[in-house]
Amino acid sequence: YGAELAAKLYDKGVPAVLCTRWEQASFDELRKYRPKLPSLLRPDDLDAESLLRSFEAVIRELAGEFAVQRRPWRTQVHVVEVAKQEPTPVFYIDLPSWPEKEIIRLLLSDLPTRMQDILEDDKRLHAMVNLGAETAADLYFIEWEES
Repeated sequence: YGAELAAKLYDKGVPAVLCTRWEQASFDELRKYRPKLPSLLRPDDLDAESLLRSFEAVIRELAGEFAVQRRPWRTQVHVVEVAKQEPTPVFYIDLPSWPEKEIIRLLLSDLPTRMQDILEDDKRLHAMVNLGAETAADLYFIEWEES
């Protein structure tokens, strides 16, 4: 997968930009790589200028300089509902400290196993989240902890 490859390159300090067309189902799988994908491009948006800007953003982030939209902050995560019985187990959250008031769907498999076992409706957790994200699709979640 391109997202997995780009994330592994990021881990090695090699800049990579992912150009992909995603739907909701594929985005659920893509979200786990978002902490290491500073820039996503859709094929319709790909041109020399957007590619250059994307590589510049990745290089800055690899140097520790996070854009406002990408900087992670420790925040409370409110679990609204856990749906373990769906074909793909998911859970729904809201972020009290994120300015957008919307429910966000996450894959249960994106949580560490120890967190999956304690997850229940109305549970409060903490995670590092890029609260400057402009859309729910740009959010990423790392370093989950129990409240």
